[in-house]
Amino acid sequence: MTFDEKDIQSLIQYFEKNKIGYYLECNHGMYVNRLYHDWMQEAFKDFMPESAEEYTNSMIVVDGSQQIYEVNKISFLRTLNNFDQIYTDLHEHYDEYDVVMACPHLSYKIADYIEKYGNQVPIYVIPAMMNEQ
Repeated sequence: MTFDEKDIQSLIQYFEKNKIGYYLECNHGMYVNRLYHDWMQEAFKDFMPESAEEYTNSMIVVDGSQQIYEVNKISFLRTLNNFDQIYTDLHEHYDEYDVVMACPHLSYKIADYIEKYGNQVPIYVIPAMMNEQ
C-alpha cells in the first residue's frame, strides 16, 4: 500500500512551509529534504563514520522537480516548537490511516494525544533496538 501522490505533495508543502525535516521511503529510493539530509550527515558521522557519506549520498534530495510516487513510509524530525502543532494538524486526517507507528522516544506524547483526541486507530510503538556487542 502506498500514499496518494496528491497527499504526498501536500505533506511536502506542509513540511517545507513549517521547516520540518522529513524523508519519504519509496519502492525506488529514499527522498529527503535538505534539512533532514544535513541532519543525517551529522548524526551518522558518529554512528557509522566509515559509511555515513555513502549512505547520505544515496538519498535523493527533494528539489521540487522530482515526481515522487509509491511512497510507503513517511518520517519527520520532531522539534520542540512544532511537535504539538504537527499532531494537531495531522489529527484532521487521522481517519485516513489504518495504523499509526511511533518511535519509542515519543511514547510519552501518545498518552497525551489519546487523552486529547481519543484512540481512533491502533497506535504501534516501535520497539527500541537492542544491540549486543
